[in-house]
Amino acid sequence: MVSDLETLIKQAQSNVSRKKLKAGLIILQRAEQLAQSDPVMLSKIYLEMAKVYVQSSDENSAVGLVRKAIKSSPEIVGEIDHWQKELAISKKKSLARRIRKEAKAYRAEFGTWNRGRGTGRAWKKLNERQRICLAVGVALITLMGLFPPWITHLGLEGTTTGSYGFIAAPPYRAIGIDIIRLIIQWISVAIVIGAVTYALTEKPGKGSNTNSL
Repeated sequence: MVSDLETLIKQAQSNVSRKKLKAGLIILQRAEQLAQSDPVMLSKIYLEMAKVYVQSSDENSAVGLVRKAIKSSPEIVGEIDHWQKELAISKKKSLARRIRKEAKAYRAEFGTWNRGRGTGRAWKKLNERQRICLAVGVALITLMGLFPPWITHLGLEGTTTGSYGFIAAPPYRAIGIDIIRLIIQWISVAIVIGAVTYALTEKPGKGSNTNSL
């Protein structure tokens, strides 16, 4: 999905660079519909749409889209800062000031939220298969904690490990949880889930089609 959206963005940029603003905007609107579940990509699309409206001299719409881009993903503020500097250099100082004001306002509003929600942002960047993989991993680790391995007393024969039972209802003659074995299980699951999640990362598409519509 991410590679498809990046392809659409590149197609739109190609059209806009050739002054085909309407065609570029239509492509971006199509990308917007597809990116509703991906806040990061959605914010990039809104920023590209804002750039199109600037070229069509609709500054109010451009500023509104900048606002939507930051609300969708505050991380876009860095790109917006860079863009407003380019606008200032190109003699669009009034618009640059308005955009800088929006970025400053939303940076202040979302700054603390971002520092406390790093994990949430990372989760949003994952694709659907990665999220399912991590959810399965969390479920497995939770089940292992609820049904841990126990150390069982065998009388004169000493102790043994290997019995599993609910944490609130230990097996017969259990004298404690086998912590070492439980930690090894958790680490093993974490490594496997991490490797699979990384393997499911979507690679950007190659040879994007940037032909006009």
